[in-house]
Amino acid sequence: MLRRRNKEMAVPKYVGTVQRTDIEGGSWLLQSDQGVTYQLKGGDSALLVDGLRAEVDGRIATKQLGIAMMGDILEVVSYRLLD
Repeated sequence: MLRRRNKEMAVPKYVGTVQRTDIEGGSWLLQSDQGVTYQLKGGDSALLVDGLRAEVDGRIATKQLGIAMMGDILEVVSYRLLD
């Protein structure tokens, strides 16, 4: 008999700098501290500020393509602003 566990899956954290690009009408990116660029999906006006440092909790959208094609799409679940 199979048993399912009711554990919530941990949401990965991504730390980096938020950037605005004007490609294809504009989009928001997270340039991670590891040098990986993610296209942000979601977030609000407090997060979407060019040059802002943030820790973003999110998931990589595996079945979506962005117009800007600047990296994997990171679906924002929550975030924390950094100093």
